Formats: sequence, structure tokens, C-alpha cells
Amino acid sequence: MNNRIVPTPAPPQNTRFVGTAVVLATTPVLGTFGAISYFAGKGRLYGELEANTNRMADQLSAAIDIPSWDFDKPQIERIVESATTAGDVYAVIVRPMDSTSMNSTPFYARVRDDAWRVIAPTTLPTSWPEDAVVRQRAITHDGHALGTLIVASGPRSVEATLRRNLILSLAVIATLDVILILVLYALFWRQQKIVDEQLGDVSDRLQLATSAANVGIWDWGRRAGSVGVGRHHVPVVRHAQGSVRRSARRMDTLCGSR
Repeated sequence: MNNRIVPTPAPPQNTRFVGTAVVLATTPVLGTFGAISYFAGKGRLYGELEANTNRMADQLSAAIDIPSWDFDKPQIERIVESATTAGDVYAVIVRPMDSTSMNSTPFYARVRDDAWRVIAPTTLPTSWPEDAVVRQRAITHDGHALGTLIVASGPRSVEATLRRNLILSLAVIATLDVILILVLYALFWRQQKIVDEQLGDVSDRLQLATSAANVGIWDWGRRAGSVGVGRHHVPVVRHAQGSVRRSARRMDTLCGSR
């Protein structure tokens, strides 16, 4: 056996433990920021939905007043139908004040069914979804009340956007965790490589020094229960390797008894 000291690599479980601990510490922080961003975006999107519904109700009530005054039924139907082309609009309803004067039509309406298709209902909705934004406006012309406009919007696109944002947030957190683990492993590997190089240099210098001085060395690994004997040890102390190992066991017994 030569006198070279072989460096012992760092236990991989230490790296896994540190990486796991860092991920467990950072993931809740990233999750908190993701939750804050999600709920802030949710409030903003619902606020935009309400603002858009209010603006559409104001614009439609202004656009319908003249056709209602002129009893222009085809124009009213075109306006109502075109308003439902917006993806968030759930229903647009025009209820004339005097149905007799408007060709005996009780209402003009377009609503969406369960498949989100635009249909012309035979009866007016009796209730609205819980998350629907409903706005009502009076239709007037020169101070004369002509009817009522109802615009209802559903958060269909808002919910789709929130789902995409949630998936994106989870993907970003998972990606950051993976990158963090890879960076930690790279740092540990680089540090271990530097330590190995330094130990290798020390081992080379020790080997040259012991060889030049004809000094014998031996290494006792108490935890591992191993004994390493250099090639110069036996000629110097004139002991067999088995004797050295028996001496090491006796030393281990003495140390263990303390």
C-alpha cells in the first residue's frame, strides 16, 4: 500500500438534505407571492368586467333610444344581436314601456345557453348566475320613457384567464425550484472538486515527504473500522500488518470504553 491519502467525497445525502430544505423554505415564499398576484389579478379582472358592462349598458341605451322612438324593430334587433358578440356578454334585453306601440313585441332579447351559444329566448330569464354582472338602464328620448335595457355579463373569459394565470404561476414555481436544486448541486459539486484538488495536492506532498524520509505511516478509520498501512511502515517498525490491525482494535476498545 502506498502513502497516498485518498479524499473521501462528501456524502450525497447531505446535498439532498440541503437541497430539500432550501426548496421547502423557498416554495412557501414563492407560493405566497403567487397567491398575492393571483388574487390581485382576480380583483383587477372582475373590476374590468364591471367597468365594461357599465360602459356597454350606457352605449346601448344611447344607441337604442332613437330606434325605440321610431318603432324601428329590425334596428333594435340588430343592435341587441350585435351586442352579444362580445365574449363576456351573457344577455341583452330590451323591454319596451308600451308593447302595443312597438308592434306588440313584449321584449327584444338575446341570451346564451349552457353551451354559451347566443339564442333568442321565448321567455325572459327569471334569475341570473351568482357571478353575473347585471346592469339596468332606462331608455329615454327627449324626456320620454321608452323602456328598459338590461345587460348581463358572465365571467367566462375572466375565469379562463385566472386558470391560465394559476397554471403559469405553478409552472414558474416548479421551474424555479428545479433551477434552485440544480444550482445547489452545481455549487456543491464545484466545492467538492476544489476540496478534492486541495487534498490531492496535500497527499502528493505528504507522499514525497514520507518517501524521501523513509517514514512509515498508517491510517486508522475508527468509524469505518478500517486500517491502512503504508508500504514504508512495516520495514520501519518491523511489524506485520496484522499486528498493526490488532493494535488498532485494542485502541478502539480503549477509546470505546471511555
